[in-house]
Amino acid sequence: MKIGILIASENFEVFSGGQRIAEAAVALGHTAVKLFERKISFEETTDAGIMVKYDGKPLPEVDVIIVRPNFVEEPTLHQYIYDLLVRAGYKVVNGSMGITRTKNKLLQRSDLRGANIPMPKWAAAYDAVGCLTAVKSLGYPVMLKMAFGTKGKGVFFVDKRETLIPIIDYLSVRDGNPVIIEEFIEEAKHAHVRIFVIGGEIAAAMNVVAPEGDVRSNSGGTYEKIDLTDEEQSIALLAAKTMNLDIAGVDMLRSSRGPLVMEVNANPGFTELEKTTGVDVAAKIVQFSLKKA
Repeated sequence: MKIGILIASENFEVFSGGQRIAEAAVALGHTAVKLFERKISFEETTDAGIMVKYDGKPLPEVDVIIVRPNFVEEPTLHQYIYDLLVRAGYKVVNGSMGITRTKNKLLQRSDLRGANIPMPKWAAAYDAVGCLTAVKSLGYPVMLKMAFGTKGKGVFFVDKRETLIPIIDYLSVRDGNPVIIEEFIEEAKHAHVRIFVIGGEIAAAMNVVAPEGDVRSNSGGTYEKIDLTDEEQSIALLAAKTMNLDIAGVDMLRSSRGPLVMEVNANPGFTELEKTTGVDVAAKIVQFSLKKA
């Protein structure tokens, strides 16, 4: 079968995992073609259908398209592509509206909270007044997070008012978007659990420890294979289901009050996960996708 791998940008292809997925598809006896969003265009046909063009020509025939949303911009600027591909008759994996709500971290938190999924305590505000009010409730230290970002970019550790105010002032000038204020989980010891979910099943998991001198464990660091508790497994599966994702990376903190979901990722990386666990995650993605073809 022929598998399309839809990547947002050639500039950031390395973050998509597209090459590994392509290699896994070939190893399993299939063919793969990388597709880049910026080369896709759509035209209405006379019978009210949709014609998909790629670089000005008809889109190559594929049996299924795996979406790897490696972007950090406002998600709706990309969601229309996945929606129109489905309406044009293509089988699309991981292209539901779940991507839009997951990539927007404020919408994600709203959905997770609505599903009663345990999370660190958090608040959202536009300006210094709102943030200071939230911190009075949460207490220092806190983590400040932008609504859009990846790999720890746009995440700040704040331990006092003098640090908070300049960051809020900068972010308000930079993009004017609301900021997430989240309690700092001390007992997590600058680490989190990454759980990779594919098609409603857990594929692999590892512990990620922040680099020395950094509190952001999602910026990289050291990795180790771990065993998950039953509670961690059930929470991870519920989080992926809540966000309506075929492929999800659920980042979880081990706290004194139990597992807390830090974040759900719609384009989870798996390079270090494969090295750490020995699990062929790319092959599992391909095998699941072919079931939807």
